[in-house]
Amino acid sequence: MNRVHENAVIVTFSAGSFGVFKTNKNIAARGAEALGMDESFAKGQIRLYDEAINRAISKPVLAAREYLKSVTVPWSDSRNNSAGGLASGKEYLLQAEMLLDFEKQMSAFRMAREQVAEKMLFSQWDLLREEARTALNDQFKESFFPDVHIVRQSFRWEVSIRPLWDIKDIGKDIRLKASQEIVDRALRDAEQAQNLKIANAIGSIVDDVVDITSGMINGIDSYSYDPDKPRSGNTLPKNPSWNNLSELANKMDSWASSLGSDNLTDAATQIRSLLSDLRSMGGGDISNARSAMAGDDNARQHVRNKLSEITATASKGFDALDDFMS
Repeated sequence: MNRVHENAVIVTFSAGSFGVFKTNKNIAARGAEALGMDESFAKGQIRLYDEAINRAISKPVLAAREYLKSVTVPWSDSRNNSAGGLASGKEYLLQAEMLLDFEKQMSAFRMAREQVAEKMLFSQWDLLREEARTALNDQFKESFFPDVHIVRQSFRWEVSIRPLWDIKDIGKDIRLKASQEIVDRALRDAEQAQNLKIANAIGSIVDDVVDITSGMINGIDSYSYDPDKPRSGNTLPKNPSWNNLSELANKMDSWASSLGSDNLTDAATQIRSLLSDLRSMGGGDISNARSAMAGDDNARQHVRNKLSEITATASKGFDALDDFMS
């Protein structure tokens, strides 16, 4: 039984900024003519100022998105891929107990961005305009560089937090005036969509587990021990990978009860058992476990077997998704 509505809130995040590139048809036309191209297949752009400025301003935004994904699970009726998660502005679930820390962290990222933008862009705007006037020659337009207050206004940082309503509670709303048949059908559809989002939230965590453990297993399988060159071609998992797995176990535990998934709890327990074995293998220090595994076939096989068990347990979460959709 999931308790997600009691324990979580919905959060979104989006950010925007002033564009450093402007489309320029003259560049496209002249370039196409010089190269003998069809102009309709060409596109030209002008860069207004050093792109390094935008990269520096974007760094806190990227950090905020990475932080967001590390403390939430997606709240979506479509699965997100393993390469990058959902796009900015989509909905995520956050544990209610983490709300104060979440707001504090996101505010810190916002402040960092504002400080960089002030130092590198806003305070330098007049200088950047004059540099562009020289660099762009006859392609310069005054409209490329509006007043700095307009540039400031183009910078957005939007974090929204709202409660997660239970569909069952909505059905009790006395403001619903449609016939009971229509209300019941609408609630069934809404509940199915809600359950799909819960299923996908579980699935996103399972994907993370499988990605990490599969990569470790591949590294173990690819390893070939050479006593003369023990460090050569060492594809065994490194300490940061075990740290990532430990953090993932914490995330699984924090969401298991809310999402109603015993498989997440079981897989987290297996992860901690494996990490305990690795610490023993490394003489109390998990960072030494890699060296211990290097020349010990049995140790490598033991770790591989446990990783396979973790993968299998977590993957059962996919089987459990059907329960949400029934």
